[in-house]
Amino acid sequence: GEGETLPFSIRGVINLSGLVADLGMIEEGEPPLISIHGDRDQAVAIGSTNAGLHGSIPIHEHASKAGLASELHIIRGAEHNDTADTQLCPECMPLAKRFMFNAMQRP
Repeated sequence: GEGETLPFSIRGVINLSGLVADLGMIEEGEPPLISIHGDRDQAVAIGSTNAGLHGSIPIHEHASKAGLASELHIIRGAEHNDTADTQLCPECMPLAKRFMFNAMQRP
């Protein structure tokens, strides 16, 4: 539940074409975040929808305003699952690996 102590620490969050329904769940003090999202994603909008769902752009903007270390990488021409395919997005895996390496260096 909320406020529950975990037996581990989360040092970073990788968002591949994800969304949230409530931007308020992203708060000051949360771990760093990297969002990688295709600009042609038809499954999950990169922006906000009329239904109140928020993709990578508003996630990044909200996280930055909350003081989180947040990176946004928009992959031109990429669709929903392209960010997880090394053939369609050769830069995506190196971005995620660099982020994980840097996140693991933080206390």
